[in-house]
Amino acid sequence: MAAILLLGFSSISLGTVRLAAAESASEEITAAAAFIHPGILQNAAGIQTMKDKVASHAEPWYSTYTALQSTVASYGTISAGDYTLTAITHNNSGGWNEMRLAATKVYNLALMYTITGDATYAAGSRTIMMKYASIFTGVGTSGDTGSVYDTNLDVGVVTFKFSAAAELLRYGYSGWSAADTASLIAMFNKNTGGTAISMYQLLSNAAVLATYDMDNITHGHAAILREGSMAYAVFAEDTTLYNLVKSDFKANSTAYYTNQGAESWQKKPDKSQGANGYSLLYNYNATTGQSKESDRDQAHALVNLSAFINVAQIAWNQGDNSLYEFNNRLLLKATNFSAQYNLGYEVDAYVTAYPWNHHSDSGITTYDRGKAAENMYASAYNYYKFSSAAAASEYTYLSKYVNNPVYAADKNGYDVTGYAALISSVANRAADYTSNVTPVNNAINWGTSGLAYLLNGSSNIYGEYASGFVSGSSRDYSKLRLTGTKAIAALPYTSFSNVSKVNMNYSSTGTGTLEIRTASSAGTLKGQPEAYAEGATHGDRGTLLATIPVTNTGSLTTYTTTALSGNILTTSGSAGGTVTGNYMIYVVFKGASSSTSMNLLYLTLQ
Repeated sequence: MAAILLLGFSSISLGTVRLAAAESASEEITAAAAFIHPGILQNAAGIQTMKDKVASHAEPWYSTYTALQSTVASYGTISAGDYTLTAITHNNSGGWNEMRLAATKVYNLALMYTITGDATYAAGSRTIMMKYASIFTGVGTSGDTGSVYDTNLDVGVVTFKFSAAAELLRYGYSGWSAADTASLIAMFNKNTGGTAISMYQLLSNAAVLATYDMDNITHGHAAILREGSMAYAVFAEDTTLYNLVKSDFKANSTAYYTNQGAESWQKKPDKSQGANGYSLLYNYNATTGQSKESDRDQAHALVNLSAFINVAQIAWNQGDNSLYEFNNRLLLKATNFSAQYNLGYEVDAYVTAYPWNHHSDSGITTYDRGKAAENMYASAYNYYKFSSAAAASEYTYLSKYVNNPVYAADKNGYDVTGYAALISSVANRAADYTSNVTPVNNAINWGTSGLAYLLNGSSNIYGEYASGFVSGSSRDYSKLRLTGTKAIAALPYTSFSNVSKVNMNYSSTGTGTLEIRTASSAGTLKGQPEAYAEGATHGDRGTLLATIPVTNTGSLTTYTTTALSGNILTTSGSAGGTVTGNYMIYVVFKGASSSTSMNLLYLTLQ
């Protein structure tokens, strides 16, 4: 294995450097007059911790690093000629925007350089940024009021990742010059060649935006734009923009809507009533912690939340914990709520009435439930566990999430950076992870070989379920034991490909049935799981895929294997269906009596 080179970092600032930590865990601190560098997603101490832990193969750093390493290895040769986009407009905005995709490469390459010291990575990151700095002209098309619509997503991601990458290179790579910094800042301020506005005007909510259709800057759109604003403010040492983001983050919001007669998803925040899409209070219910996107789909809710975490994390790296601590730690309440629901637990409370429900009145949606990639949960966990006065009860489910091996090594993010366990974990996290990681024999770890036979193949399963999640579910080493008339366990989000039958190896003390469901333990659909349009408007719509009869095998040590075929249900509820997609799985055992038990050794879905 190649050696990892560790480069020393120093904290550099135009003024006095302050420690990015409170004297007391409960003391609220504010940003220094001078910016701390490096200081966007990591400060100097955090960078050194990351490098040390990767070098020693400590978890959860190392698994996350190997995920980053694998992603970067897929990039191949970086060539300036591959990057040709000169403007971001409504017509080229969205998931496949060239510059938005390039931003992920830019950051990942800079991060790999920071860890390994291999200048090839740094040169690749710089090549992409400097190519765009030389050709980019601005945002939208002059005179076209609709040309800026939706560009906030692209601009937010590009600014966030370019700034975070350049920050790492500026303070750690000899090949980055002051001229490079100036060129990048100039790019963000360009408005030439018939474009409508500059990226900076969008980032700073300039008055000129009133000319353009920007009604979509709410929810995740606003949060993603603001993570870009915050990162750029630190990189460019823009105090005015930094304070604007902080002010908007803390803005009080009654969240009233205009256009009450329009479709619910089209309702616009009425700024005269204090509604602010950039505000944490606008996006999250201060009582429940639910997101305004919780009734849309869980993936959007997750990205929205992660963007707010990034804003708070950047402030924290500047010595300011006020965003993490704002409004009785509302950001923690929101993160814990999201972790709870997406691990398979039912949330304690949910409010369907406006102003908290933006997309529908049907309640929280199961669509994309359990999809937990592309998140920054670990950043929040490390702050609240090690630097806040938060009680452990405030982050119960967040802790379960980041200490579950399936999720701990978080993956690359599309709109956020991801890899939070790698870039945000403090030194004490090593012992904390070792103490709290879900043990193999305390998780769903089926089969004597430690493999779960799922989805046309085999994979390690460390699903999140717990005794007390639903009465009747308990752990039994390599088997899952289910007892009672409705015992439920949730398994991780995973992929199905033309699955037409499900079978199991089990033992039982009595008769009953085992239901295989997706997204919810008591959903309303049958057969193929819901489509996005259904999930975004109909709340809890989990799907019953199959029901398997359970016979009495005589004891819990006597096992049998079913040999069913074509038992996946169609949408009409008859046999002969198939299922394709990505879903959280629930198994629901309905025993003949409260004392009936079964041990589930493995499932096969083929």
